[in-house]
Amino acid sequence: METAEGTFFPIIDYEFYEKFSPYVTADRKDYIEIMSVESQQVPAKDAALVISWDEVLKRAQNQEKFLTTHKDSVKAAEVKKLYQQYVVYTLYGLNNTPLFSYETNTIDPEAKKSYLAAVKNPRHSEYLKMLSGYLDLLAKNNYVLTDEVKQYRDKVSEQ
Repeated sequence: METAEGTFFPIIDYEFYEKFSPYVTADRKDYIEIMSVESQQVPAKDAALVISWDEVLKRAQNQEKFLTTHKDSVKAAEVKKLYQQYVVYTLYGLNNTPLFSYETNTIDPEAKKSYLAAVKNPRHSEYLKMLSGYLDLLAKNNYVLTDEVKQYRDKVSEQ
């Protein structure tokens, strides 16, 4: 059981299911791996990220890989929903861990560092290509949250 802001909710211990991985299909094995990471360390609590920006990027890329590799999996919709959540974390942060300072509208220095390192080799990742485009726009705007940046991230998060 977990608790956040006075609400209790169950967290499935997917780590328990890892011992069954050799006996399930490849998509189920990968799903268990993704969900095990989520259950070992929840990404957010009380409207704040409790994992690093590097970890946000890593998890999103693993989810994207699942969706690319296992398009027809019965678990694809669930992983897609999780992936979309991570895209929002990437573009916005959370209320108590915003990507941009509420006072100065500048990007969080740790996030910027993580993001710039991640896009050096985007490979075949649409997620990293999206992030690279976001960073190009941010660089053009001195890493400040402008109306142009807001419009870009709103458009991307809707897709």
